[in-house]
Parts: sequence; C-alpha cells; structure tokens
Amino acid sequence: MDETKRKAYHEAAHAVAALRFGWRLNYVSIASPTTKGWWPQGGASPNQEVIVALAGYVAETIVYPGSEKCAREAAKDDFDDAAELIQKLDDQDLGSWISRTRSFVEYNWKAISALAKALLQNGTLFPGKIKDVVRTADLGEAGD
Repeated sequence: MDETKRKAYHEAAHAVAALRFGWRLNYVSIASPTTKGWWPQGGASPNQEVIVALAGYVAETIVYPGSEKCAREAAKDDFDDAAELIQKLDDQDLGSWISRTRSFVEYNWKAISALAKALLQNGTLFPGKIKDVVRTADLGEAGD
C-alpha cells in the first residue's frame, strides 16, 4: 500500500465532502498530519459531520479493497468523531453510516480522485485550486 496515495485519497474525500456541504475550506494537505483544513459553516447538521468524518476511511477502502482494518486504524480519530456524533442521532448504526458515506463517496468519486491526484502533485492545495480541480472534475474534464 502506497502510504502517500492512501493519505491523498483520504484527505481528498474529507475535503470534497466538506466542500459539497458548503463548509469553509482553508486548505487540504498531505504534508500536514495533524490539522484539519475545513470547518463547518454555522448550522452544519450532525449527518453532514458524520459523512465528512467517515469519507476519508471510505475512500481508502475503495482505492485499496480489503484494507478496511488498516484504514480504520489510520482513521481512528475520524471514527471517534463519527461515533460521538452518531450517538446524538436517531440512526446509531455505524454500519449504516458507513454505507451512506460509501454512496456519497462513490457519487463524488471523480472529484475525489482528481483532488487526490492534485494533492499527490502539490502536497497542499488552497481554496481556489481546490474549487478549480473539483469544478473541472464535475464538468467531466478530468480523467479517472
């Protein structure tokens, strides 16, 4: 498993999910291991927060099928965040939330893949470039 590629898809999925929900993105990076570059705008729903938290894990399992255990260990903090949020919701089944997040990630895969490739080339991306990459992928101008 290529650790840099794993991290690029993981962070790209978080960023695309955050962007789709209208959250503020300051940056997305595979160079900075400890800080998030996105924050929910006021009024973000717990449902959105769960999907953003789990999106990185799900993307890893798509890129590396059969890597669920390794991906879950790498995404421990994300799972902790999701578990805390899920306890406040009617549907508290983690498997159900992973399934919903998988559908979301698969639907947005072109944008996630394009953003991951841009991260592999640049290490860190800022809002203008993030939006350009995602917009280009949405228009079908980026390869898969």
